[in-house]
Amino acid sequence: MKETLVEDKFDFRIRFTYGSDEDEGIYGVNVETWEIMATNISNEPEGTVYLQLKESKGRSGDYTTKEDEAESYLKAWIKWDGCSHVNFANEETEEPGYPYGYIHMCGSYAFINHVNLLRYIFGKSMELMGRQDEDTIPGWEVPIGL
Repeated sequence: MKETLVEDKFDFRIRFTYGSDEDEGIYGVNVETWEIMATNISNEPEGTVYLQLKESKGRSGDYTTKEDEAESYLKAWIKWDGCSHVNFANEETEEPGYPYGYIHMCGSYAFINHVNLLRYIFGKSMELMGRQDEDTIPGWEVPIGL
């Protein structure tokens, strides 16, 4: 049976989808992430998360609370053996100057969050599959501090 886990970490909304239709175990985890642009604005309930709206072209205030309307930051397939397939940004981002795979990052904080996100989704995926990567470096799963 397929299961979904959604978490908010490192200024990202992260959705893990895992499981199988057979009783053969979990051999991979699908991951999709969205950058959190704001929280708790306007008259929304406490804890409301705002994601960048697709096609917003970075205009401030073009937010949505719905993942299917939001611009994807990263999509990944992380396999049981540690091999991973990672795609950055939306497939639809094929406009001049913003090719598929383009990510805009402002300052060292964005770079640190990006690295922490990659480390976290890999470790969490391994945990969800009940596996450990044999090449794991001790302490790698600890987020980089700011």
